[in-house]
This record gives sequence, C-alpha cells and structure tokens, in this order.
Amino acid sequence: MPKHKILIGMLAVLYQTTACVAQPAAMECKNVPGMIARPMVPTSDVAREIYLAVAKGRRDEILPSHFIEVLDDGDRWSVLQVRRQRQPGERGGGLLEMTIAKCDGSILAHYSR
Repeated sequence: MPKHKILIGMLAVLYQTTACVAQPAAMECKNVPGMIARPMVPTSDVAREIYLAVAKGRRDEILPSHFIEVLDDGDRWSVLQVRRQRQPGERGGGLLEMTIAKCDGSILAHYSR
C-alpha cells in the first residue's frame, strides 16, 4: 500500500478521534413527566447568556476590567466575573456569582466577598 494512502488513513482516524474528544459528553437528565430529558443549559455559552441576562435585569455592572468565567462542575455551571489580571484562585469581591443547574436551569446566586 502506498505511503500517502496510509498517511491519509491515519489523518482521517486522528481527525475523527479529535472530533469525538472535543465534543462534550451528553449529560443524562432524569426523565420527569412533562419535562424534557436533555439539559436545559447544555453549553457554557448558554450559561454565560443566562448570567448576563440576570445581571442586566438586576442592573449589576459588568466591569470592563473583568470577564465572565464559566466553570463546568459536572451537573451544573459556575459563572462569575473575574479580573483579567488575577492571581491564581482569586475570585474578586462583591460581584454576582451563579450556579446554574444543567438539567433544569435552576439558579443559585450570591455576591462574592
């Protein structure tokens, strides 16, 4: 078999493997009658939009020196503002933080200290 065909085959396998790894694993939600069986908040982008909508509705300031960080905590998203130049583990203070459940979209919110 020519070397270029082997190389093309290897690249195809590598591409498919990378594509599978890059996709988030499908999360299973309890099948409750009347509810959908997939996550209401499936991606970090959706969690970020929820955070921004709630912050805007509460008239909380989104500071230009901060960015919105979304952390995947398994069955929920943690969403908060952090300084662009921060020390490891530093979360800031007095800013809105949220925990958003992936399956039902419920929100727990507080202001950081």
